Amino acid sequence: VQAQLTAGGANPTWYVDQASLEAYKALGLRAKVGGKLVPARNLALRDAARAGKPCVQVSDDISSWDYYVGELGKQVDLESGNAAAKAAEQLRI
Repeated sequence: VQAQLTAGGANPTWYVDQASLEAYKALGLRAKVGGKLVPARNLALRDAARAGKPCVQVSDDISSWDYYVGELGKQVDLESGNAAAKAAEQLRI
């Protein structure tokens, strides 16, 4: 996952639990303690907002990438967002 992100020009920060921090750093990854899943996601959002950058959240154990092409991101509620995603062209790698 790291290789795919850096190949695309991203410089990710991995938000991990305390027990995993040194293992991630030993691999040469930029990592910081975020705690359990929801607190880590929220910390990533706050950090990105402070830096004025987008926050893209991915798992470190993904099995595929899904890309959606269509009228996405303009919806104001979950129902219309889901409808737009269903209508979009989906590419799975």
